[in-house]
This record gives sequence, C-alpha cells and structure tokens, in this order.
Amino acid sequence: MGDDTPRTPNLALREIRARLRLSQDEFAARVRQAGARLGEPNDCSKRLVQRWESGEHATCRPVYQRALQEATGRRFEELGFTPAEPIPVDRRSFVAAGMLATGGIALAEPFDRLRRALQFPARLDVAAVDLLEQAGADHFTQEEQIPARLLADHVGAHVDLLSLLLAGSTERHRTRLAVLAGESAALAGWLAYDTGDLAGARGYWQTAIDAARHAGDGPLLACVLAYLSYLTSSQGEPAEAFRLLTAAGGHVRSPQHAAARSWIAARASEEAAALGDPAALVSLERAMTAFDYAQPDTGRPWVKFFDNARLGSMAVATYARLGHPDVEGAAQAVMGSLAASDHKTRAVILADVATGHMAHGDLEAGCDLAARALDATLSGEAVLGRERLTALRPALHASGTAVGVQVAERIAASF
Repeated sequence: MGDDTPRTPNLALREIRARLRLSQDEFAARVRQAGARLGEPNDCSKRLVQRWESGEHATCRPVYQRALQEATGRRFEELGFTPAEPIPVDRRSFVAAGMLATGGIALAEPFDRLRRALQFPARLDVAAVDLLEQAGADHFTQEEQIPARLLADHVGAHVDLLSLLLAGSTERHRTRLAVLAGESAALAGWLAYDTGDLAGARGYWQTAIDAARHAGDGPLLACVLAYLSYLTSSQGEPAEAFRLLTAAGGHVRSPQHAAARSWIAARASEEAAALGDPAALVSLERAMTAFDYAQPDTGRPWVKFFDNARLGSMAVATYARLGHPDVEGAAQAVMGSLAASDHKTRAVILADVATGHMAHGDLEAGCDLAARALDATLSGEAVLGRERLTALRPALHASGTAVGVQVAERIAASF
C-alpha cells in the first residue's frame, strides 16, 4: 500500500485486543504462541500489530489468519480485516481457546470465552444441562455465606464449562444454556466486584447482558443491571444507578417475578434516597407491596437471597439516607431477625444506622455502631459494608472523639 493510499484503521482488531487487556507487544506474543500451538510458527511483532490496527496492512497471510483465530477465539471474518477466502476452522482449536493453555496461561478471560461461545453452535451432551443448572443455583446460595475470594474461581470455572458446552450445543438446548451461562457470568461479575476487580466485573456483566439478549431473557438482563447499579453507585453516580434500576424494573413486571421486582424497587429506593429524593419512600412502598406476592421457593436463583431481612436492610438504608425517624426501629427489627452467621447483612445495617447517627450529631452511638459494623464487615468480607464504612470514615475522623478517630484508622488499615 503506497503512502498516499487512504487507510481504514482496523477498529475491530483494536477493540478485541483492548478487551483482552493486552498491549500491542503482549498481543504479538500471544499470536506467536498461538502459531506455535498450531505447529505454524510466525514472527508476529509489535510493529506488525501496529500495521494491522492502522490499516497499513488490510489483510494478512493465512499463517497469521489461523494464529489470530487461535489467539482470540474468534473467526477471522470478525477481526476487521479486508474480507478474504474463509479459513477452515478446526473446532478443537476453539475448544482449546476456551480452556487453560499449557502452563496454566489463560488464552482469554472467561467472559470473552462465553461471548465467543454464543457465536459457535454445534453439539451438546443433553445429560449435562440439569446438573449445570443445579450447580449454578448452588453457587448463588453459597455466595450468601462464603467470601467472594473463595468462591470466585469455582464460579469462573463454571462459566468456562458452560461456555464450552454452549459452543457444542444444538439449537434445542442453546437458549437454556445461554441463560445458565449468563446467570453464572452475572454472579462471577458480582464476585469480581466484591474482590475489587472492577474491570473483571464489567467484563462479566457485559457478557451476561449479551447472553440475556441472545436468549431474549428480560429478567436476566434486569439482574445484571441491578448488579451494575451497585458499582455505579460506589463510584459516586447515584443518578445513573437509579436510571439502571428503572430500566431493570421494566423487565420484571410479570407476577412470577415479584421477588425480583421487590429487590429492584428497594434498590431504587436506596439510590433515590442518596439523591435526597423523598420519592424514595414511594419506591420502598412498591418494594414492600411486591414482596407480599413473592413466592420464596420459586423464582430465579439470583433472587432467592432476597428475604425479609434483606428488604428490611434496604429500608434501613433508605431511612438513614433520608434522615427518617423510623430508622432506629427498623434497624432493631431487622437485626433481631438475622441469623448469627449473616455477617454481610448485619454489616450493612450497622453501617447505615451509624451513618444516620453521625449525620444527626449523635457521635457516641455513631462511633460505637461503626466499630460493630467494621467487625461484621471483616467477618463476612462484605463489599457493601466496606463501601459504607469507607464513605463514613471522614466523618468518624472529624468527630474529634478518641473512639471515632480509632475506628477511622481501623477502617483505613482494613481496606
């Protein structure tokens, strides 16, 4: 291509590399490794990747085409090059791209493998589907008691397995598998968020959204949007979190989704309260009304955590943020119903009530509750408790009390 020939940058390849979170050097190394695995060594370099992405090289030789497919888990036609004669795809290479490479080096993030699997239907062992569904439901149950750092690898492996089976599925089971994979990706995103891996959380959640749209599953989309609202809120954007929750609520209007509708409405009340909007109480009332129709033994696995205690906890958060006089009574009622092992919910309630006391100048009670909230947060490794306490730390430090300063220092040292 001459210097005066217009070039079209290869934005698709650039985006795929960015999704893999690889520099151009690292991507070139991955292409070389892929060629070696295929028995077709190549000398891909950073400069060559630059030429591909800039459009200086609008296509590439077959040896690179095959290596790029292997390295990215995508068909060559998806990589943004000038259309060429299709390269035969060895399906085993796509299966290999979904598993760990020799030496334990992952070829791509699990959410990238799931996204790829949505595009490559084939065959599936039918007997695996029911077992996979139960395993996924068990993971949601375990998340309530097991710290995220201990569960994350298991759920990530489950996403991997579902991705491989989805890649080999028949049309008959493809929709169901896409839903199961999307649910597990949604949970994996929550666990990534819980452990501070925000990029991983967003990657999983985007892929879960892809799966929900692929399967036409509105409730799954609602679940992911509700999860995403927590991340958005933690980054100081309650208005955007409220917008996400409003969108989520539109996907759970049918009677069988009453529990999900209640959870999402309660989340919306928290974010409206954070904005100082008294309409938060209207949203909370909607949550309570919907909960009256919820069937505890039915519904999707991702909403079975939502019981009276969780709804009460979110009511406490709403009252605390609005400075509502019922906050103390609501907190006492919920605390009395909690299981001794439910450290995660206890941490959030204590932190919310502590925030309310600090805001109204009751420093002694606020500092005491904050200390108890910190203990519960550390016991349950609770991300929401951690966020509440981190936000409360400046007020504790500024309280001028010995206890407040001590708790603020403990929070700083703990997170």
